[in-house]
Amino acid sequence: MRSFALPTLILVALNAIVLTEAAWYRATKSITFDETFYLSCGLQTVHDRWIDPRIAGEGVGPLPVLLNYVPPLLVAPRQERPEPWVGESRDRELIERPRIINSLLGGAAVVTVVFVWVYRRRGTLAATFAAGLTAWSPSLVAHASLATTDAMFSLFALLTLASLIGYLRRPSRWRFGLLAVATAAALTAKYSGVFLLPTIGLIFFFRAIVAGPRAISPLLWGEGPGVRGCLTHCFRRMRRGLQKRNRRFVSSPLPLSSEEKGSISTPSEPPGTMRRVLWSAFRSSVAMFLVFLCLMFPLWWGFHLFSFTGPLKNVPVEETPDDSPWVKLLGRGPLATKFMDLAHTTLKRPAPIAGVLFQYLHNEAGHPAHLMGRRSQTGWWYYFPAAFAFKSTPVELLVTLGLIVALVLAVRHPVQAFRHADVTNQVLLVAIGVFVLMLLTSKIAIGHRYLIVLYPLLAIAAAGQLFARLPVRVASLIAACLLCGQAASNAAIAPHFLAYFNAASGGPEHGSELLVDSNLDWGQDLPNLSEALRRLPKANVAISYFGTADWKAYGVAADAIGELAHDPNEYDVLAVSVTHLQGVYVPGDDPFGPFRGFEPFARAGYSMIVYELDTPEKRAAFAAASRHVHAGIAERERMERKHRAALPPSLR
Repeated sequence: MRSFALPTLILVALNAIVLTEAAWYRATKSITFDETFYLSCGLQTVHDRWIDPRIAGEGVGPLPVLLNYVPPLLVAPRQERPEPWVGESRDRELIERPRIINSLLGGAAVVTVVFVWVYRRRGTLAATFAAGLTAWSPSLVAHASLATTDAMFSLFALLTLASLIGYLRRPSRWRFGLLAVATAAALTAKYSGVFLLPTIGLIFFFRAIVAGPRAISPLLWGEGPGVRGCLTHCFRRMRRGLQKRNRRFVSSPLPLSSEEKGSISTPSEPPGTMRRVLWSAFRSSVAMFLVFLCLMFPLWWGFHLFSFTGPLKNVPVEETPDDSPWVKLLGRGPLATKFMDLAHTTLKRPAPIAGVLFQYLHNEAGHPAHLMGRRSQTGWWYYFPAAFAFKSTPVELLVTLGLIVALVLAVRHPVQAFRHADVTNQVLLVAIGVFVLMLLTSKIAIGHRYLIVLYPLLAIAAAGQLFARLPVRVASLIAACLLCGQAASNAAIAPHFLAYFNAASGGPEHGSELLVDSNLDWGQDLPNLSEALRRLPKANVAISYFGTADWKAYGVAADAIGELAHDPNEYDVLAVSVTHLQGVYVPGDDPFGPFRGFEPFARAGYSMIVYELDTPEKRAAFAAASRHVHAGIAERERMERKHRAALPPSLR
């Protein structure tokens, strides 16, 4: 008992730090953009007594809604929400309990998993270092304070990787089932969890090469044929087909010149040895992965409560255009017509399939993005590396640099380094590599929050490397210095954790010049705006707000710039979100561009700026911005009417 007293006290203290930071953040911030959608879907779920199909239909994993929102909303008055992105005045009170639950699951639970993970490997000092880096990470604290999906996804991703490591160390049927449950939960928390699937497949393959096929697949190599017999038969048929094709290809080879004959050398090792090893590893790992998918998908759908989001095919056959994927794939024959009619009238679309499909189509279409003053619909490959560099603390950047150096040194002998690495390092390396590769190819460049899952993984890897390579006293001294630096970065930005930018990038005051959207501005600073406006004399205030909250519920009396109640010349103050200030998500062509050159009267947190319209230049710029916004709204409505007119009658 004495040996567990100190680790328990340290863990309790770190959890208390996280929960205190989250409570401070919740007390000073308004409901954010995405929280309005989750709250609306949670209310609709409670009202309908069934999961709202709009959750998966919008590409959102339903598990955070079911865990964070549904339990506290069961005791709230039931309400329908036909417009899920439109906030109401009572949302300010309704969001508090879901945020508390997420602080426990996405904040304290993540710190606990990191601490226990490292404690079992390296002891108390290493666990304190890793969990401390996590508990004082401003970005992780910010998303643990909000009732969104990112922090909770970090929790289930960590549990999935821990389950994978446990299975590889001591393979058994129940550990294999636990891995499938954890993966299904991570995919239900956030569909970005698809990176876990190639991670698991690659780990199966690499471990089969290093330790042999039997080391990863006791389910396949047990007594009796079972799954092994069926899959082995399929692989043998596949291999025989490939061998026949190769024999037909080489039966009449082209004649070789004398130079080519002389260039052929006899191999020093028996031919085909490496090929047989790779083939055996590939066969075993693919078989294991297929069994894993067959077990995981029903669990994944089960976390969606086996719900559907609508018909498999949205429109009837007669209204299907010729350029539809259905027609391109199946044609217009009688059998195709019958199948498409069945897909529209009878077959339903499972919720997880709809969610992944939405994210795939979203990624193909892209999303409005902003980076260092530039705007794009498809983003940039270096968006997430830049966001990581801007919004990570100096300690997190230093830790990442150290891990990269260690990786580069190991690249001299990559096979031997990977073979001699322990299972934890192998899994962390593959998981981080797959995740980073997926981010580099993503066209949805909207938020550093997609990187939140990396910080606990980096903390675990750094603690393992530091306390494995250095003497305990030296490692403890370095860890203490790094923790002090991490705590200082956290304290410098509190309680505005979401707006953290390191000093090398200019700090949060200049953050909007680099990144916007959920990196800095998620509509969270209405309480700060209300306080800033109180310092002004009674005046007509116009607002351009990037958010979904009802600003009147937070004491902000203002007219939206797209719906001004008076002549533009009668307004004295403009409050504008920094996302709109940079020309993103606002009607018109960068209507607030001139205001970027004006000196603001005040800042509301770091996400909203207040301007006094006290000079002719500012009033002229405001009138021009109002005209641009109205023209943009009119153009958008015209395009929507045109789009609706082009749709079949059943979809209008």
